[in-house]
Amino acid sequence: MRTGVAVAAGVLLACGAVVLGADAVETSLAGLHGTAQAGLGAAPAAGRPVLDPSVVRYAARHGWFWPAVSLAAEGVALAATTGLWRAGRAALLRRRARPDVPAVAALRAEALRLPGVRDVKVRLTGTRHAPRLVVTVACADGTPLGGLLAALGDGPIARCRDAELPDLVAVVRFRLGPARFRRGAAGR
Repeated sequence: MRTGVAVAAGVLLACGAVVLGADAVETSLAGLHGTAQAGLGAAPAAGRPVLDPSVVRYAARHGWFWPAVSLAAEGVALAATTGLWRAGRAALLRRRARPDVPAVAALRAEALRLPGVRDVKVRLTGTRHAPRLVVTVACADGTPLGGLLAALGDGPIARCRDAELPDLVAVVRFRLGPARFRRGAAGR
């Protein structure tokens, strides 16, 4: 999601810079003669209306047109602002999380020793006051998931709570099959 927000912000920033730059160039050339403007391509568009005449006639006949356009634009702006606010808040909360808890680092090694477990991915998210542990376990087909969940809950996850995080909320997800997780910065 952060990549999508960054790409969208970059595209919007580039579009704004192009519009402002074109407006500044057109304004600076407004005092010059038509020959200089014709060389930049600004002269042919100077006499053309911004909206097609059919759109202007349609908007004049229907009084709801411009309020609807305004409402749609404000809805898009509100959705974009809300999305950016949530993304920024989530990034701030992730920064305040406690990723340096030794019991969480030991959880992966301990979970790998359980029968039927092929791979484990552990992430500590949330805040200092509301920590959240997300454990994704890749298991072999036929592994008794109830017993594995009990072993994780009574063993390494309980030790994480006892060590430093008494309010820890743990989410355990299981993936069945032969697949292993790709290793990266987030997968450890």
